[in-house]
Amino acid sequence: MNRYVAIPFTSELEGRLDGIANGEHQYSDVVRSVWEPFFDDYNSAKENAPKQQKITDIPCEECENGLYIVRRSRHGEFLGCSNYPECKSLRPLTEEGEPATPEEPEASHYICPRCAKGTIIKTGPYGQYLECDGRAAKDCDFRTGIPVDISCPECDEEDKNGQLVERSSRRGTFYACWNYPDCTYNTNSIEPANIKEARPPEEREAARKKAIERTKKRPKRRTRRRS
Repeated sequence: MNRYVAIPFTSELEGRLDGIANGEHQYSDVVRSVWEPFFDDYNSAKENAPKQQKITDIPCEECENGLYIVRRSRHGEFLGCSNYPECKSLRPLTEEGEPATPEEPEASHYICPRCAKGTIIKTGPYGQYLECDGRAAKDCDFRTGIPVDISCPECDEEDKNGQLVERSSRRGTFYACWNYPDCTYNTNSIEPANIKEARPPEEREAARKKAIERTKKRPKRRTRRRS
């Protein structure tokens, strides 16, 4: 990336800009010739840049040999287990950068869709979430956001336990079934007049197969362990 601030590059670019002014070059051609290689170099540098992580001496609450690492997200800093992704334990940090005292889990009325056990509401770095009561004993790995108290229309038709959960993407907020990828239903609105209707069985089955296939193709992230 250093070449983009070096004198030879800036001098050449200045000459191209002068060429645009006197009609020798097209503006779009000059921008494309600069932007495309810059964008590729930027992505490469971002991908290969060493991640700055601070390892603490705080043992993980959920696994046997993990330590918490200070991680950063758009919401700020938080603690994550060094054995991620095998262990997804998270803890929030206070404004002073100290581990926040975990709130006591709160029992919820939702039933786990995977094992039919009860569920509990916990609080993490991103706010409250729901998880199976058997997760601590590693009997079940179900975890999701807090449901919006609206059952999934497609799971209802198939007599399955499905609830809609608020999600966010680059396009904004939407609501999706907590059974993803086995159920791919989603809607942009949960207002009764605007909520999306259930799709035909053949359409939802085709979408389900694609979602499961995409999930299988996701690359596994490397796990850093303590020696």
